[in-house]
Amino acid sequence: MFCSAYLPRLICTLTGCHISIRGSINLGHIRANRRYRSFTLRQSLPSILLMCALWLGLASSAKAQLVYDDGGSHSLTLGNENSVQLMISNSSHLHLFGDFTTPDLKVVLDGSTLTDRRSALDGNFTLSASSKYYVSNGGLPTGDSQSSDALSFALDDSVVEFDGGTYNTVNLDVNSTTSSSVNLIGSYMGVGYPGQHVYRGQTQLNLSAGAQIRDGRFTALDDVVGRVVDSTLPSLTLKDRADFRVNNSTVIESNVDDNWHDGFLRGSGESQVAFDNVLFKNGSDCNGPLFSNADSSQLKLRNSDVAASWSCSPAIAISASDRSKVLVESTRIAIENMLLNVAVSGTTLFSAEGAAQIEVRGGEYDSDLIPADSWRQFMAIASARGDSRIVLDGGSYSQHAFGIELSTHLAHAVDDATIELVAGSFDLSINQDAMSDGLLHLNAEDRGTIIVYGSDFNYPLGEVPDLAGTLEGKLIDGNLIRWKFARATDARIILVPEPSGPVIAGLAIPLLVRTLRRSKKEMSIDSPRNQRRTCVELTAT
Repeated sequence: MFCSAYLPRLICTLTGCHISIRGSINLGHIRANRRYRSFTLRQSLPSILLMCALWLGLASSAKAQLVYDDGGSHSLTLGNENSVQLMISNSSHLHLFGDFTTPDLKVVLDGSTLTDRRSALDGNFTLSASSKYYVSNGGLPTGDSQSSDALSFALDDSVVEFDGGTYNTVNLDVNSTTSSSVNLIGSYMGVGYPGQHVYRGQTQLNLSAGAQIRDGRFTALDDVVGRVVDSTLPSLTLKDRADFRVNNSTVIESNVDDNWHDGFLRGSGESQVAFDNVLFKNGSDCNGPLFSNADSSQLKLRNSDVAASWSCSPAIAISASDRSKVLVESTRIAIENMLLNVAVSGTTLFSAEGAAQIEVRGGEYDSDLIPADSWRQFMAIASARGDSRIVLDGGSYSQHAFGIELSTHLAHAVDDATIELVAGSFDLSINQDAMSDGLLHLNAEDRGTIIVYGSDFNYPLGEVPDLAGTLEGKLIDGNLIRWKFARATDARIILVPEPSGPVIAGLAIPLLVRTLRRSKKEMSIDSPRNQRRTCVELTAT
C-alpha cells in the first residue's frame, strides 16, 4: 500500500509535475481483515513491487499525455522534460510557460486555443476546427527574444498568430490541409543558418505592421497564398501554384551561401508574384539572376527600386525561361560597381529563353561594367533566345562599360526569338583600351527578329535589306535613334510605323507569310499599338 498511497505524491514532489488522472484506476483489492492478517512481508513483497511498477508506468504515461477538455482556462509550466504530449479540446484555453527546450513536444488542439509564453518555442502542433496558436512578447522583458530549433504546424481550418515580439528560429514548417492562416503582425522573425521557413498546402501567410522575416531560406509551394504589406521578406522561392502579393515592403537578399545563387526571387511551376512599391536591397548574386522565373511562373514588378552589385559574373537582372511571363512597370533597376574577373562573362538586364515573355513599360534601368583581366565580355539590355519575346515600351536605359574585347548590345535576338523596341531613351557607351569600338546596338542572329516602331527612318518601312549598317530615325515616343546593326542572312530587322490601316495592312501580309513559314509563335505586327499594350498578358492581379 505504500506505493499506491504515496508514490504519485512523491513523484510529483520530485519532478514538479501536475498529474490529472481521468477515469478510475482499479489496482485490485487487498483486504486488511482478519482473514489476511497472517500475510508476511515476504508474501506481500511481490504485490508491492507490482503496484510500484504500475504506478511508475501510469505516472510516466500521465506526464506524457496531459488532457484539457473542460472548456476552461489552464496554465502549465514545462520543466526540462524530454517528451510531453498535450491534448486541448472543447474550447479550452491553455497558457504554456517554460524556460527549457522540450525536444519532443507534441500538441493537439481541437477547437481550442494555446497561448505560448515559453522562451523556447520548439514543438509539433496539430490544429483543427478553428483552433488558434497565439504567441506574443507579452510578459517578456523588453528586448528579450524567443527562440526555436524546429517549430512545425499542421493546420486544418485554424490560425497561427505571432503578435509582436522577436523570434529566432532555425526551421519553421507549416502545412495546411484546408484553408488556414499564419499571421505575423509587427513581429521580427530571424532565421538562423542553415535554417529555412517552408509553407505548404493551403496556407495563407499574412505579414503586416512592420513584420520581418530575415535571412535563411524562404519557400512557398503547393497553393500557398502570401499577402505582405508594410513588412520585410528575405529571398523568395515560389513553387507550384504559390501566389504572393507584396506591397509597400522591403525584400533583402538572404545571406545564405555567402549571397551566391539566391537573388530576390526564384519562381517556378505556376507560381505568381506581384511586387508593388517594393525596395530590393543587398542584391549580390554570382552566376544567378536577381529575379528568375521558369516553367509557367509569372512576375509583376511595379513602382519598385532594385539595387545590386557584383564582384563576379555573369550577372542578370531579370531572367525568364520556358513559358514564364514577366511584366516590369515604372521600376528602377541599378546594377553598379561591376568588377568582373571571369572569362567569357558579362551582364544582361533582361534575358529570355524558351517561349518566355518579358515586357518593360517605363522606368529606369542602368548597368555598369568594369572588367578586370577578362576577355570576351558580353553586355546587353535585352537578350532573347529560343522562341522568347522581349518588349521594351518606354523607359530610360543606360549601359556603360570599360575594358577589353567587350561586346555590347541594346538588343540581341538569337534562334527564333523576337525583341520589340517601341519607345524609350537609350544611352550606351563603351570605352576600350586600344581596341576598336565594340558597340553594336542591334544584333539578330540565326532566325532572330528585332522590330523597331517609329518613323523618319533612313530605310524604307518593312524589313531592312542590309546585313549591317546604321539605323536612324525616331521611336513612337519621339526619341531619336542612331543605332549600329548587324543581322544574319535568315534573321530580320523590321521597321514598323505608327498604326495606319492601309500602310500596316500592306506590311503585314508579306511578313505574316514569312512568319508562318518559320513557325514563329505569337508573332503579329498588324496592330502594333494594340500589341505593345497586350503582348505580355499576366493573369496575376
